[in-house]
Amino acid sequence: DAALTPRAKRNAAWATTARVKRILELGIEHAPYSHQVEGVVKVLKGVEEDVQRRFLLYYAPRTGKTYVQAALAYLFLRLHQELGVSLVLVVNDREALDSQSFQAVSEFVGRLQEQRPPWQIPGGAEVVQAATVQELKWWIRVSRERVERGGGPPVTVFTTLQKFKDLGPGLATEALARRTVVMPDEVHRSHKDFGSLTVSMEMALGEHLVPGGLLQVALTGTPTSSALQRFGTRRPDGLLVPFHSYHLGTAVSEHMVMDPRTEYFEVASVVAESGVSDLLPAERARMERLLSGSREHLADRVRKVLEHFVATSKALSYKAQGIVVCSDREEVVRATRLARRLAAQHAELSLPRDEICGAFSSDLTIDGDTINEKGLNGFAIKTTEDAKYARLLFVAHKFETGYDNPALTFLYIFRKLSGTESLATQVLLRHCGKRVGKIRPVTLDFANGGGRLLEGVAIYFGDVVCRYGQVVP
Repeated sequence: DAALTPRAKRNAAWATTARVKRILELGIEHAPYSHQVEGVVKVLKGVEEDVQRRFLLYYAPRTGKTYVQAALAYLFLRLHQELGVSLVLVVNDREALDSQSFQAVSEFVGRLQEQRPPWQIPGGAEVVQAATVQELKWWIRVSRERVERGGGPPVTVFTTLQKFKDLGPGLATEALARRTVVMPDEVHRSHKDFGSLTVSMEMALGEHLVPGGLLQVALTGTPTSSALQRFGTRRPDGLLVPFHSYHLGTAVSEHMVMDPRTEYFEVASVVAESGVSDLLPAERARMERLLSGSREHLADRVRKVLEHFVATSKALSYKAQGIVVCSDREEVVRATRLARRLAAQHAELSLPRDEICGAFSSDLTIDGDTINEKGLNGFAIKTTEDAKYARLLFVAHKFETGYDNPALTFLYIFRKLSGTESLATQVLLRHCGKRVGKIRPVTLDFANGGGRLLEGVAIYFGDVVCRYGQVVP
């Protein structure tokens, strides 16, 4: 059986550059970017030639990484016989991103299935979301049985990394492992350490059963040293690099995204650089309170955010959104409530109550009361469309990355992000999407100083390599 041979011959000849471009056009419903076409073609060629078992794709945030993922998922299904693929697993580390990716890819594949041949997948295919451990286990078993029978449509399963810890080893067989493609997303975070979740996933899927390991196509917008060490391509000089990339510097120079550095202000720098003649003592004291991370001065920071957002957004021709990156979930709840109270009490800060929302995961106990998103907002914020409803959105570890809303124009940072270049870059690019009437993104940083945040972001304005365990430009 060719599927069981260590070096099964794969054939991706059908996926010419012209066809890949057309696939992206049909799936996205507009012309693709050249780096998207190039990346898809290069990966398929690499899989066909069996040059390596792990591929790392690095595309700066907001440059179409999701549709590269969608096109590859579609082509692994469309060419499942030629490439020897029965199961594609797209793995995220957060429920919200999992749902967002599933929706985008299933719609992409659905549009192609509606077309005439040759775009339809012969024999059909399934794109599903495994929302529970039992559903994930069921789909792996179904795929295993189909491989054993030698028939049945291929399937792409979307799920989260955390579910694999409850699967246990022995679920996959060697035959299935050879016909499995794993597509881990956001690997700068989800696989930042070779931890128990990564081991659980690979054991469950049969990493140890295949010479060279499972075929994995990993994606990231900000490659870290651990992502490069795990998925990177080793050059002749020994350095590890992405298999294909489109970095932030190119994205900004080609006007694909706005530059996050253009209107970035550190509140700490404003205070430090202001002399006595510039600020009265009372105002200086107020500005210094804005920098305090303590709960007692949270109201000062929230009021400053409202003053800036309400005054500045009025001048825009569109309904702009602002996001406030909070220190933790409790601060999200307290800040949201404070903002609503201030907006109701002061006409100059007026903003409809239901347009001030907080986004956070799970239930939370504050002052003896249990609260969740639905209790705070009147509805749970599960999707990007839900999040877009808010004019001012307070967040903590949710919608900080992966959130796409071109109307998002203002970013307010209450949490220290310096020292985490990957996360800092992801966060600082949330409001850099282009739209009609948008001149530039604006950032007020209350928590980071000395230009350290921008120093970290600068790494991703060029090609990156991993040298001695460190990411360097």
